[in-house]
Amino acid sequence: MGFDGSPDAVAAITAGEMQATALQPAVMIARMAVDEADQMMKTGTTGKPEMQVIPCDLVDKSSASEYRNFERITAKN
Repeated sequence: MGFDGSPDAVAAITAGEMQATALQPAVMIARMAVDEADQMMKTGTTGKPEMQVIPCDLVDKSSASEYRNFERITAKN
């Protein structure tokens, strides 16, 4: 098990060397940060709570092909 969702972890899962990892969606978090900083600069508020919960994705052998570079590359069904 791991907790980062790195490309190495996803490759290890695909190769059968690791069972699963929890992907922390770094790409989504970065996009949110930029969008909220832009909103703050334009309006003085983000309109969001100070603390926000970002859900993680469980990546295992059945879903490893859906992830690359810290983000899901295919849509959830």
